[in-house]
Amino acid sequence: MAEIIKVEQKKTSKVVTVFYNGGSFEMPADMAADRGLRVGLCLDADELEELKAEGERRLALLRAARYASSRPISKKELRDKLVRSGTGIEHAKAAAERMEELGVVNEHEFARSLVRVYAAKGYGRGRVMQEFRARGVPRDIWDSALSDMPDPKDAIMRYLSRHLPDHPDPKEVRRAADALYRRGFDWEDIRAQIRGITDDIPEE
Repeated sequence: MAEIIKVEQKKTSKVVTVFYNGGSFEMPADMAADRGLRVGLCLDADELEELKAEGERRLALLRAARYASSRPISKKELRDKLVRSGTGIEHAKAAAERMEELGVVNEHEFARSLVRVYAAKGYGRGRVMQEFRARGVPRDIWDSALSDMPDPKDAIMRYLSRHLPDHPDPKEVRRAADALYRRGFDWEDIRAQIRGITDDIPEE
């Protein structure tokens, strides 16, 4: 039998730590109250394991809701963040799925938000697709989200106007073109805009 020897809750936390003669585990404070956990209560092995599992499941949902409500996030990012916080992988997956079911996680809106953020920073499609891969955005929604990307020529021209002098030499043009390529723009679009500035058109 496991006897509860302490139930501890920090003032600003919704989580309690339950100590028993043999270890400890965490669970949401409201769950501990509902289960009537108190010092001196004895639990058999099955009851203890059930409480630990249910506590972890409920904690995963609590954390997932907090993480997902703070900023747009993908299911992969949410799952990974839960695992880093100490949540088991299966509970993390289930919590991320539940947040999607509730509409708290919306992969389509998340992908569109990435497009808006990176387009506003002057990046091209290539960079946005890198972010999609890194953040686990499902491939089947890429095209829909990328359709919101603005015409690249305006972003390219803004970059060139800031980084090239009035009469750039070939090396300066090359550096600017390489920088634009690293920012995710296609070579064809880059060269098309450089043609309006100079005859020194860099190759890929």
